[in-house]
Amino acid sequence: MRKTWITMAGLAALLLVAALHLAAQSSLGSLVGSVRDSSGAVVPNVTVTVTNVATNQSRTFASGAEGGYEVTHLIPGVYRVTAESAGFKRFAVERVPLDAGAIVRVDVRLEVGQVSESIVVAEQIPAIETETSSISKLRTVEEYRKIPITFSNEPFKLYMTVPTVHSVSSSKWTFTVAGSRSGQTEFQQDGITGPNSGTPIGSISMTMEGIQEARVQGVNNAAEFGSVGIYQMVTRSGGNQFHGTGYYYHRSSALNSRDFFAVEKASNHSHYFGGSFSGPVVLPKLYNGHNRTFFVLAHDGNLSPGNENIVRTVPSLALRAGDFTGRGRLVDPLNGQPFPDNRLPATRLNPVAQRFQERFYPLPNFGPPDSLANNFRLISPAPGKENIADARIDHRLHDKNNLYVRHGWRQFPSKNFDTLLPATGPYNQLRTFRSIVVSDTHTFSPRLINEFRFGYMTENTVYRGTPLRGKDVIRALGLTGLDNVPDTTGMPSVSITGFSALAARSDNYRVYHTPVQQYTNTLTYIRGRNTFKGGLDVRRYRQDDDRVASGVFGSFQFQGGLSGQAYSDFLLGLPQVANDTPRNPFSNRRERDWFFFFQDDFKATSRLTLNLGVRYEYQEPFRLAGKRFYNFDPASGQVVISSDARDKIDGLFNRSIPIVDAPKVSFPDGGYRFADSNNVVPRLGFAYRLTSDNRTVLRGGYGFFSDNLQHGLMDSLTGGPFTPGSARYVNAIQAGQPIWQFPNAFPPSPPGASTASPSLAAANPYMRNPYVQQWNLTVERELFGMGVRTSYIGTRSTGLLYTRAINRPPASTIPFTQSRRTRSRTASSEASSGRSRWGADAPICLRFRRWPIISWAAGSWSAWPTSRAGNGSHPASQEWTRRIPPPLEDDPTGFEMGTLPPVSGVWIAGTTSLHSRFRPAADSATAPEISSRAPRSRCFTPVSARSFAC
Repeated sequence: MRKTWITMAGLAALLLVAALHLAAQSSLGSLVGSVRDSSGAVVPNVTVTVTNVATNQSRTFASGAEGGYEVTHLIPGVYRVTAESAGFKRFAVERVPLDAGAIVRVDVRLEVGQVSESIVVAEQIPAIETETSSISKLRTVEEYRKIPITFSNEPFKLYMTVPTVHSVSSSKWTFTVAGSRSGQTEFQQDGITGPNSGTPIGSISMTMEGIQEARVQGVNNAAEFGSVGIYQMVTRSGGNQFHGTGYYYHRSSALNSRDFFAVEKASNHSHYFGGSFSGPVVLPKLYNGHNRTFFVLAHDGNLSPGNENIVRTVPSLALRAGDFTGRGRLVDPLNGQPFPDNRLPATRLNPVAQRFQERFYPLPNFGPPDSLANNFRLISPAPGKENIADARIDHRLHDKNNLYVRHGWRQFPSKNFDTLLPATGPYNQLRTFRSIVVSDTHTFSPRLINEFRFGYMTENTVYRGTPLRGKDVIRALGLTGLDNVPDTTGMPSVSITGFSALAARSDNYRVYHTPVQQYTNTLTYIRGRNTFKGGLDVRRYRQDDDRVASGVFGSFQFQGGLSGQAYSDFLLGLPQVANDTPRNPFSNRRERDWFFFFQDDFKATSRLTLNLGVRYEYQEPFRLAGKRFYNFDPASGQVVISSDARDKIDGLFNRSIPIVDAPKVSFPDGGYRFADSNNVVPRLGFAYRLTSDNRTVLRGGYGFFSDNLQHGLMDSLTGGPFTPGSARYVNAIQAGQPIWQFPNAFPPSPPGASTASPSLAAANPYMRNPYVQQWNLTVERELFGMGVRTSYIGTRSTGLLYTRAINRPPASTIPFTQSRRTRSRTASSEASSGRSRWGADAPICLRFRRWPIISWAAGSWSAWPTSRAGNGSHPASQEWTRRIPPPLEDDPTGFEMGTLPPVSGVWIAGTTSLHSRFRPAADSATAPEISSRAPRSRCFTPVSARSFAC
């Protein structure tokens, strides 16, 4: 570990001292071009000035010996570009739109004359990209408002209007870009990355009114970007003019039809509203912020005072009184004799069960009196509410330093009954998102610029499965034996076969907190024909989870196994099965990632630009408070834990399972894997302007990307021997008496340690990160005022994870016997293999210069194979899959065929052979169920892939 820290510190110092850095995911843009006279000769030492039209802030640059200029780190907006030199007329372009992360070319043509004379171009709007090999697509908020789709204040929906972007889930919260997987996309706010979950749900806390634009960067990103797909939202800054916006949108259910199963039609209304206000910070007689300090305030809101239909199954009036006439034979569990008239005597009705019934089960209100199917219906309030707010301040400290600070806040509660009964109360979930970005840009000289950026993003969720307090409910019911339950919201869980459950929804109580911190620094150095960029990006992840799961207040099942009827068992107070679940320990996870990169945008000729970069990624393995990670060593058949965690093993864990300290089997102590230190990923690309008028460009590139596999892999290795065991009790009649009966929640004697085979997972501690290769070749042409682009885009992922059943006997003609199993129970394993996932897109896109909203892609052809590996592996919702069982020994993949009808298809076949220490151990009578993950490079043969088009 000490050696690792020394290496990290050395790399950081080297890059910072070298001052060659453009830190991660900058949302700033650049203006570039060449300065020539009327004969086409370059003109050096020309003063080029770019001025933000809204803020009147300017930057200057002197053209070099080759006549080129480049002004970087400009906030998105509209700029005025002027060029002046003695002996030439003044040249000016009054309006040049500059988007986030864009590089816009504005070439200057000077004519001989006096500086007092001017050549003025009113506006220059680029229709094509001429400077980089990467492919991106911009959507502004103004464009989004004109798109004829259902209104929403969700900025991420701009994503779905971009060619090559596909939704891969019915919820529309998961996307893929240009054939990549959903987990290979980052969602950013002003250059700061949210939790890498493959969806924007944990990253969005920005208003539609406060956003200036959203950009999708999905093909051959430069070395400053870590992921294949980048969805970047950029807030707007204020200007010298005060400006305000406002909107209101209403949606009503007046024309909706009544639900077939509802008593009456539920009423739903939605009110969407919001606005923004921006301008200079002006304090009368105190401060005048024109040309210096600007603000933006924005708000989006939603109120939905609607209703929902509740349809439940509750006991009939007869059953509530113990009358089971016509319901099947009812027997006395104490003597096995039928109850007279199929009725329970009033003296046998259990007081605790009656309190449960009277407190939580409402009387039926629908259908015949003897109906026991959906016989309770109710219209219940289901209000919806959401508020999103953004505030941004831009300040010019002095001519060489600009600073902005943005704070975003979003909060929405969820409150309805879902699967609950009215008396349990609605579940309540309150989700709060916050984000803070601080960005400081310092111009040491026109050729040396530094940008420091800090970001903080967090989600805080408070969940209550019921508003009731667990201890109060237990006391009111008269249950005993539940003395050590937590004092939180919750209630006992009662499941009666054939009836709606008496329980809180899912967890009784949960607080979930996931802050992410990101530190980056930027230094760009322009020298001659080279623009050098390089740097450091550090991210710190944390996950805190305090949970009171279902069953902590007791879980009771009534199935009819004692009296012949489930509800009669309940009225008699005789649970057939009961579970006593202790509270989960507080979960505290930590991770830190380090990213280093270097980029050189080299202008090889006046028309050819080369984008050359390399990136190094080091991801420290997740750490868990108390070191409660575990692993499994198939070579020895032992559960592997930290040497400091033996006192945290649950008392109910099967004691016959051998447990070993991690150092004794060369596993990482306190973690689940050794960090992969081999993630060096190069990028290269080119952009060549084929014609002198810059209206035709050929672009292309090839690059590697490293996948982060930490989160999903880590989740499978928490718990195990540290998971609080649920004490399970099975009731029975012994000598004419039940083992236990209400009011006793459980028998007086708790069970000992489990003798059942547990389910465990495993991961190869030497596993390497998967990687992605991506390439493209693009031709763009400005034609009739619009840009036409056709591209071939290829994406290939290698080393993805898969699940393998290590207990499955190899295929053979020998008849099956249990002795052929390597383990006593069915087991699965997950491994990182050489198999691949291919993706390809060939879109033809049109972009109109003055009406960008009607940009579109036609004739897009795409192909993806199916994959069971990695996060977000489903390429498209309309894809179909056919799987054939593995025909070869140790083959976890078999054959898969997938197609995206009707134009494409992919065939994949591969074989693997596991060996090394992850070969399963010999059979054991108490061997656990195992899920393991094996290394990628040492254990697998390559996978073949062929694609075809119909």
